[in-house]
Order: sequence, then C-alpha cells, then structure tokens
Amino acid sequence: MNSKRLWIGLLVALVAAGVGYWQFGYAKDSGASPEGSYVTVQARIAPIEVSISGTGSVVASDKRTVRPPASATVAEVHAKEGDTVSAGQVVVTLYDENLLYQLEQARADFASQLLRLDSYRTPTEADLKSALAKLAQAEATLEARQRERDKLIALSPSAGRVLSVRVNPGDSVSQSTVLLTIVDDTEVFVVVQVAQQDIAKVVPGQVAQVAFGAELPLTTGVVQSVAVEASSGAKSVTVPVYVKVANPEAVYRSGLSANVTISVAQSEYVSAVGTVQPIARYEQKAEVSGVVETLYVSEADSVTKGQPLVAIANTSLDASIKQAESDIESARQALLRVESGLLANVSDADIVQQELRVEQARAQVASREAQVRALEVRSPIDGVVTSIQVAAGDSVVSNTSLFSVSDFSAMSMVIPVDELDIPNVFVGQEASVRVEALPGRVFSAKVSKIAAEGTVRDGIATYDVTLALEDTTSLRGSMTANATIVIQSKPNALLVPSEAVRSVTTGVTRVQGAATPRRVTVLNDGVPEQREVMVGLSNGVFTEILSGLEEGDVVVISVIDQGSQTQTPLMPVTPSQPGSGGGGRQGGGRGY
Repeated sequence: MNSKRLWIGLLVALVAAGVGYWQFGYAKDSGASPEGSYVTVQARIAPIEVSISGTGSVVASDKRTVRPPASATVAEVHAKEGDTVSAGQVVVTLYDENLLYQLEQARADFASQLLRLDSYRTPTEADLKSALAKLAQAEATLEARQRERDKLIALSPSAGRVLSVRVNPGDSVSQSTVLLTIVDDTEVFVVVQVAQQDIAKVVPGQVAQVAFGAELPLTTGVVQSVAVEASSGAKSVTVPVYVKVANPEAVYRSGLSANVTISVAQSEYVSAVGTVQPIARYEQKAEVSGVVETLYVSEADSVTKGQPLVAIANTSLDASIKQAESDIESARQALLRVESGLLANVSDADIVQQELRVEQARAQVASREAQVRALEVRSPIDGVVTSIQVAAGDSVVSNTSLFSVSDFSAMSMVIPVDELDIPNVFVGQEASVRVEALPGRVFSAKVSKIAAEGTVRDGIATYDVTLALEDTTSLRGSMTANATIVIQSKPNALLVPSEAVRSVTTGVTRVQGAATPRRVTVLNDGVPEQREVMVGLSNGVFTEILSGLEEGDVVVISVIDQGSQTQTPLMPVTPSQPGSGGGGRQGGGRGY
C-alpha cells in the first residue's frame, strides 16, 4: 500500500468519523472534575459495516485476438469495427495462390495415383486414364502460370485518386512490394474525439456542421458510426466518432483539421475538433516479382476500378509458360502412345505398394483442403468486432493480428486487495460497482476469481480479485469503476467511537475481531467510572459493544483542561489506522 493510498484511507476514515460524531453529538460535563470537563458521547443503536474497495477498469470477460493460420494475402474483410458477429462467422478471407496451387497439385497427384492403381487392375484402360490425368496436370500447370502472367499488369482495386507512386520504370520489385497508393476520397470521414460524458448523446444518423477554416466553405455531414471502445488521453477519456462528409471535388484532403458540431437534440449540440481521413485507402502491391516496365498513371490522377496501373516484366515467368506448353505437348504425345500400347504384368506386391501411395495422396488432398478452408478466418465467439488490423491486399504472417472480438454480454473488473483483507474475500461474495461515466448507477457483481499469488510492492502484498458484473447495460469497455465488497455488517449494533475503547492494560488500541474484552470510561451521575466491555465489529471509526454498556450510556472521550481549553485523552492513545485493501477498507456506521 503506497503512501497516497494510505492518506486516502485516512481521509475517508476522518470524514466518516466527523460525520458520525456530528450526528452522534459531543457533550461537555463540567461538574465532575476539578481539573476540567469531559468530552462525552452516548452509546447508540445503529448499523455498521466493514468493506473493502478498489478501482479498476470494466472489460469484456472474453476477448479474442484472431491471427491467420499461415502467411497469406488479405482478399476481403467482411466486417468493420462495431459489427456484431456470431461464432463461426467469416470475418476475413485470405488468399494464398501457392496453397491453391499445392491443392491443385495434390488433387492431380491423387488422381494420377488412383489411375495408376486402376491401371494395375485393368491395365489397358487404366493406363489411358493415367495419361489423361498427366495431360490434365500439365494443363493445370499452364493455367496457373498464365494466371501469374495476368498479374504482371497491376489493376486499380477501386475508383479513386492516385495518392502516391512508389516505383519507377526499371525498378526491381518482389511480391507484395507497394507500387502505389490509391484513395477513394469522393467521401471522407472526419474523425472527432467526443468526451466520454457526451458520447451517450451521439448516435449514427445525426447531422453535423463541419467547418474546415476560412479557405473552405461550411459543409454538412452525417454521423456514420461511434467507436466501441474509449480512448484514454492525458487529461480525459474520449470516444472516436466518424462523421461522413461528401467530397466530390476532392478538396478535403487527408489530415485536414475541422471543427465539427453535432446536433444531438433540439437546441443541443456536441462540438469537437476532428481530422479528415479517406473512407477507403488501398496500397496496390505487386503480386509477382519482376522489373517495372511501364507506369500508366501519375500522382493525383483519377482512376477507375480495373484500370491498368503498372506493367511488370518477368523473363523467368515467360520461360515457365513455354516449359508448361512443352509439357502439355509431351503429355499429348504420351497419351497417343498409350492408346495404342499394352501394359506389362504387375505383381501383388506392386498393387499393395500402389494402394499405399493412393492413401498417402488422399491424405495430402485432405490436408490441403483443410488449409484452404482455414483461409476463411472466422470469429471464435459471439460478440462485437472491437478492432480490424488489416485491409484487402495486406500481406500477413502467422503472428499478425487480423481482428479482435469481445463478448460484452459478460463483463468484469479486477481490483487489488491487501494481504490483510484477502482472507475475508471468497468466490461468490457479492459486491457493488459504481462507474464514473454513469453517475447514480450501482451495478451488482460477484467475486469470480481470487489470485493465488500476490504482487509485492514496498513490502506489502496485494492480490488481484476479479468481479463478474451481473448487468452490463450501458457499460463500455475500459470504463473506470470503483468496487466495494462488504465483508462484515450488522443492521442494529450498539456503537461508540473507537477512540473511546481502550485496552484493559495498555490504553487505546485498534479493535479487531469479535467478543474481545476492552474498557471504556462511563460518566455515572457526573462521576467517571471504568467499565469492562466486550467488543465486536470495528471499522476503525466506530466499535460495536456486545456487553457492558446499554443504549444511552454516557461514554467519556477526553478531558478538557479548564485553564488551557485543550483536550487530553484519559490515557495514552495509539492512533488507529484504517484497514488496507485495494483502495482501502471503508467502514459504515450510519445514524450517528
């Protein structure tokens, strides 16, 4: 427990004590002592509770970050941030031409092995099928090489404007080298950061006035979406809001600042400063390696979808196509030979060996098909897409984060609890949670997990306690919240201030535990007398009296010196300290 938390705990205790004593009522009795009068209170019946509190952030109980099964290229993203998805729903589709080619090869090999096995059993016809399969394999290889050749011309993925050109004629490029960048800025987003206390007022469809400065006219936009998670800044917590603005003349460029005023109700507005970003941005990458031969566009040019952008030359690919064409011709000649030939005799051992090859080829096809199916990357859970880290055309590897999904139907928070208080906490214990962004709301929660190992700082160990919230209505991820766990309470207890309770032998002590013998000083007809009592609960401010006092008994707190008007405790006092815990133990003694 650091010094800051200790002072906060002491302040809470002192404030509680001040309120309690004011309601309880101090009294002076000046006729009982020649040295001075007494500061007294009356024992009263009131509720008392001892609690542990802590601060943390509300988070989704289940958040998954999804990565690709292997290196690939993003073909399509089917969802955006804020979308609700179901478990098993395709979120990102990947493309791996090499894997598809391997699948084609595996299928062709399986067909070839199966045909060879058939040839062993029906030699003449099977050999013919094998020759046909080899021809089909050669044709498939040529088709694959021709598809690669088609990619030597890079085509625009969308209508838009050329933002930048990264290469020049004669440059060598490899697969995934960025050739140029295209933006679709016929419409743009103005992204504004709205204060957390105002975000509940903002919903999609609201009209916004957007001012880009004196050089550009005032325009109108529409709230397109509100981000799911808040962003914590140096001074405040804000939530990104996306305002869509028409930009047919392309005058609103990326990075331009704008003042945005959103009409959230009649005569009520939310204002913030935003930054322009294009709705769509594409990095056109080379899909094959080679040398840049021709650039068909320049920076700032307007382009249409499918328009040629860059031509790449690849002499080795040309040679591969010629070789594939030669292989087809050879396969055709082999087919002609088989159609007029006979097969040699085959032994039983040859058949067994070939059957093994067929099963191996079948397993290889199944493996490749499973890898291809995995290119459709699906959501592992029902939830909300909280982030998309990729776009169509991006190259990814196995440790790349594609997207994250959070299940906000179940939310939790974690608070640190002091080692002195952790024995009083158990799984299933009820707690109350208050969220700073939702004043007046109290959320019920239960302890769902207690860390087995603590964290030691400044010689004191704290343990993380996880609270599962039972109602998540209006909650958003990362909201700051304060949780309180009541560890002991009584609705009707006979209470006195803790400073009035003293050890039988050593003066004032901090009272803990139940049924503990202590001593108080009681005024009986103005005369002080020592009385032994049994104490129960104590929160450091008030102490429960189990026996030895009755309601209304006058208990002495201190003596006031008549000359100096100073208060002196009846005995030496050892200051009591409030209990620790995540944010300090808090006590309740209402009704004083």
